[in-house]
Amino acid sequence: IVKAFVNRGGRLLAFTDATRGAMYYDINGNILNFPDTGLINPLLSAFGITLNNDYLYNVEEHEGNFRNVFFDDFDKNELTFGLKRVALYGAHSVKTSSGLILLRGAESTLSSIDDAHEPDEGGAALSADGNVLAFGDFTFLTSPYQNVADNATLIANIADFTLGGKQIIT
Repeated sequence: IVKAFVNRGGRLLAFTDATRGAMYYDINGNILNFPDTGLINPLLSAFGITLNNDYLYNVEEHEGNFRNVFFDDFDKNELTFGLKRVALYGAHSVKTSSGLILLRGAESTLSSIDDAHEPDEGGAALSADGNVLAFGDFTFLTSPYQNVADNATLIANIADFTLGGKQIIT
């Protein structure tokens, strides 16, 4: 149903956060952690987007904590219009097989999976058809973080993107 919606021009937004996930208890009382990437990747895989079960970090330049990563390398798109710097907080890395990586970290921005910089991954991605947007963080949408760097501009661009789709009514 979601794929048909997107194929008709609908817009899909997915926000995850490396600091959140689901915890369950089995019948023996053991805690089972289920990361949010396990919930969202089956949905996003149909659109060529995957979120890694990691967090991005930068010990050289950050917004108060090594997991609060700045992004200042943007692919050209209406979603990145007017951006000079964006801060994400506890973000998963996002990759796409056919779309655009919208937010790229500096070479000192690393993944917790292998402590390496992955130039093909970033903080957000847009599908090849331009209708599916995925972020590895959602804290930047909340107070007071929406006021850091150009986060407010990014939020306004996301709102314009969301309302700008041309859906075919069936």
